[in-house]
Amino acid sequence: MVPRGTAAQDIVVPVQSQLKILQKVLEFDRALEARSGETLTIGVVYQPGNRSSIAAANEVVTAGREVETQLAGYPVKYVRVPVTSSGSVSQAVDVTRLDVLYVMPLRAFSLEKIVEISREASIRTIAVSPEQLAGGLTLALDMKDGRPKIVLNLPAARAEGADFSSQLLRLAQVVGDDG
Repeated sequence: MVPRGTAAQDIVVPVQSQLKILQKVLEFDRALEARSGETLTIGVVYQPGNRSSIAAANEVVTAGREVETQLAGYPVKYVRVPVTSSGSVSQAVDVTRLDVLYVMPLRAFSLEKIVEISREASIRTIAVSPEQLAGGLTLALDMKDGRPKIVLNLPAARAEGADFSSQLLRLAQVVGDDG
């Protein structure tokens, strides 16, 4: 069984670099389309009472304004999604019509509800740290030999309805695939 909580969640790749790389990675998903038809909305999931979570969310939203704002032909919009309980996650997803959930460090919070929602609604998930992939999230970046490395949880990606090209699968470190 996959653990649903997360352990230490260190951000190993600077956020600005993560955004640039992850936006390119998401373009390899042939099934990703903006639900609104106009804008691809990335929900930045964070805990209001967690300083590292708030700081990471603020950094992502600020950096998101500075990074190229087109993804798969859609303008990209970053919105903050504060979570205090699993119910608050589902309310945020329903209200803002998110296309991607970008999960910041969360303390004492089970990723199970986020994973459940993302799979039901075909919302892609991005982890701010590779440790969160064990909780069922799809994409993260890690460092290897001083360079960012894409890490892809393939079963999670499939469960979310992603259709990543074989080109990305060759570039990424694929985890969670038993063959």
